Formats: sequence, structure tokens, C-alpha cells
Amino acid sequence: MDDDVSTCWRPFGSGGFGRQHTAVVTLCRVIFAVLLLTIPGLASADEEPDCSIATRLTKARPDPDGPPTPVRVAIRLIDVGGINEVTQEFIVDFFVLIRWQDLRLSAASRGSSLDECSVRFSDIWHPFLDIINQREIDSHYDDLVEIDADGSITYLQRFSGTLTSPLELHDFPFDRQTVSIRLASLAHGPDEIDLIIDESLTTRREGLPPDGWQIVDVTTELSTERFATADISVVRLEHKVIVDRLPGYYVWNVFVPLILIVFMAWTVFWIDPGHFGPQIAVSTAAALTLIAFLLSTRQLLPRIEYLTRADVVVLGSAILVFFALGEAVLTSNLAAHGRDGIARAIDRWSRVLYVIVFAVMLLVAVMA
Repeated sequence: MDDDVSTCWRPFGSGGFGRQHTAVVTLCRVIFAVLLLTIPGLASADEEPDCSIATRLTKARPDPDGPPTPVRVAIRLIDVGGINEVTQEFIVDFFVLIRWQDLRLSAASRGSSLDECSVRFSDIWHPFLDIINQREIDSHYDDLVEIDADGSITYLQRFSGTLTSPLELHDFPFDRQTVSIRLASLAHGPDEIDLIIDESLTTRREGLPPDGWQIVDVTTELSTERFATADISVVRLEHKVIVDRLPGYYVWNVFVPLILIVFMAWTVFWIDPGHFGPQIAVSTAAALTLIAFLLSTRQLLPRIEYLTRADVVVLGSAILVFFALGEAVLTSNLAAHGRDGIARAIDRWSRVLYVIVFAVMLLVAVMA
């Protein structure tokens, strides 16, 4: 019997086999073939997994006649920057993770697992979530999904680029804005997919304040929007980033120079009305300085149709500077006609009134 066992493990096809060993060798070959087919790891390493997916599985969602398919979504914010008031855009970098289950792709249903296969996002049914407020966006990874043996599907992608977001600028530059990443499925309504926010994975990278802004909060909301023109309801996920503008740049580069120009014009009230030349020179210089300053800083202010807080300061300053010019012309004319007393009285009242109006304007613009 020992000779038979050694003969069984002798390399197949070697010489020296007699007819008396034929039955033993045949039995050994059968046993070895069965082991190759049934014991994992003994099969050929070159054997490819079965990654074929029926075309019909890309057409209909899992359990099309059943309840809405649960779809878990998470967004991880990497960076936010370049918030543009003029174009109503911002630059963002973020990850999107989408998970759902399709039992039709499980190992039990197929007879083999897809966990070692490279399956493209478009090769299977998916919830068709799209970034609906994108202006120019790039994806960084291949559109591949991971499919576990139980049919759980995970799609991870990193996006970066420009998104649009409406801004409310009445309080500029002391404003709080909300920019958002908006995802929606235009192919499936709330009766087909059930979006779920994965709170445990919806995070943001710490220490990413965008230039000139401070992040106050990040929230994610779900809503259903009705498109009357297409007669469809859309499930929408909105990842909101709430930011406060840091106004220091505008205070030092717009407000402070304006204040200096306004008080430059204010000095005209302290010049004797009889000195027509100095009065007109100072007030005209203040007006020209204001015009040159506004031309140089026009790119700093948002170009919108309504007044912001900054516009109130700019407009109020312009009115006061040209008021000082008009007052200088009036008092000089009065002094030239021998009415010095009235001219000096107007100057005295203007000194106080000018400062009060300017202070009230600043309080309204900054604190209202």
C-alpha cells in the first residue's frame, strides 16, 4: 500500500508505471482535480473572477415595485475659497461618498462575488445624483464602485472646481453668507430613492478658513423640490457652509480713507469765508480726491443693483464732501457781498451738523 501512495504523488506522466498501478493513479488524479475545484487557494492563480453583469440590472433599481431604495450620502469638505460676489461663485474641494445595496449583485444571487472586480459606476444601476449647481467641476478618481459580497455598493469620488451660490449682500462687508454643494437625482423621485445623510462621515477638514472668511457652521439638509415644467419631484441634498466675512480689509482700505477725505472736506468750515481761494481749493481738492479714490476702489465693491452697507458709507461720504464744496461757495459769496456775519454763522452750524450727519451715517451703515 505504501508503494501505491508514493506512486500516487509521483509526477504525472513520469515513466515506470505498470498496469498494476493504473487504477491507483487514475483515482489519485480524480481526487486531486476535485481538490483543485473545491478548496480555495488550490485553483490556478490565473483564473479570472466572473465580473459580468446583466444589462437588465442597469435599467431598473433594486426591488422596483417595493419601497424607495435607501441611499446613504456623505460629504467631506476639504477646502473652500475664492468666494466671488460679482459672479456669485465659489471654489470648493470635497469628497462625496454614496452607499446603497443591490441584492441582485450579491454573491448569493450571482453565485460569485464581485468584490475583486473593477466595476464602473455606469455599469450598474445607481441613484443618478448630480451636482446641480456646478459651473466647472473636475473629478479626480476613476468612476469605479466597490461591491461587497452582500451586494453593498460604495462609490467614492473627489471633486474640485467652481460652484454657483446666490449671495445676499445687503450687509456687505459685515455679511454672513451661505454657500452650498447641492446634489439631486433628476432621474429618480422620492418614491424611488430615499436619501439618507450619513452623519458619521459628513465632516470637514479642520483649519480650512477661506481667505477673508470665517467658517461658522456646516450643515446638511434634505428637501423635495417640484419642477412644474417637467412635472417631476426631485430629492435634493444641500450641504451648506455658513461663513462670516472678515471685514478688516474693507475697513482699512475703504472706510478709513473715506473718513480721512470727509474730514479733509470738513476743514473748509474752519477757514474764514473772506478767504475765497483757500476755501474753494480745499473743498475742490477733497472732491477730486474722493472721485479718484472711488475709481481706484470700484473693484472692491460688489456690482449689484441694491445698496450695501459699504455703498451707504461711500454714497454718504460723497454727499458730505460735495456739501462742503457747495457750502464753501455759498459762504464765500455771502462774504463777498459784505454779509460776513451770516457766512460765519453758517460755518459754525456746518461744523457741528457735518460731524453729526457723518456719525449717524456710520452708525446706520455699520450697526443697523
